[in-house]
Parts: sequence; C-alpha cells; structure tokens
Amino acid sequence: MPIDPAKVLELLTALAAGGLLTMVVKALVDKNKSKAEAKRISVESEVAIVEIAMKMTDKLQTSLKSLEEKTEDLARKNLKLEHELSELRISNINLLREVEALKRQNDDLERTCNVLIRENTQLKVELDNCIKKEL
Repeated sequence: MPIDPAKVLELLTALAAGGLLTMVVKALVDKNKSKAEAKRISVESEVAIVEIAMKMTDKLQTSLKSLEEKTEDLARKNLKLEHELSELRISNINLLREVEALKRQNDDLERTCNVLIRENTQLKVELDNCIKKEL
C-alpha cells in the first residue's frame, strides 16, 4: 500500500493542530487552575478574616460586659461615698455649731472668771486693810 503524501500531510497537520489544541487546552486548564487556586486562597483568607473578626467580637463583648459590671460597681460605690460625704457634711455642720456654742460658753466663763478675780482681789485688799487696822 502506497503512502499518500496528502494523507500524511493531513495527518501531520491534524497532529500538529491536535498538539497545539492540547497546548491551548492545557494552557486554559492551567490558567483556570491558577484562578481556582487564587479564588480558594482568597476564600480561605476571607474565612480566616471572618474567624478573626468573630473572635475579636467575642473578646470585645466580654470586655464590654466586664466594663459594664465595673461601671455598675463604681456607680454603687460612688453612691455610697456620696451618702457618706453627705453624712460627714451634716456632722461637720453640727460640730461647727457645737464649737461656736462652746466658744460662747468659754467667753461667758472667762467673763465670770474675770469678775471673780476682781472680786477676789477686792476682797483681798479689804482683808489686808482689816488686818492692818487690827494690828
């Protein structure tokens, strides 16, 4: 059987075209694989970011709850301290009144003492005069 050069050329052309087609298909497949891999990496990154964000959200919620509890505790303590301060102010006012009353009492006692000292001095002078007359 003789080989027909046209058939050989046709077969070689088909093989060349097939090889080229295979290379094109392979290039397209590789490109799509690269895109798919990039997409997978992108999705994994986004998932990781979402997981990190969820963890951070949980931590923030825990911190917020803790801060709210501390704020409530401080508010209770502040209220208690305000009450104590109010009581101390009232006590201070009462003590100032007592001090003023004691100062007035002290002034009265000082006047009384001065009167008694003068009277005592006068009585002593009179006693000395009586003693001198007797002698």
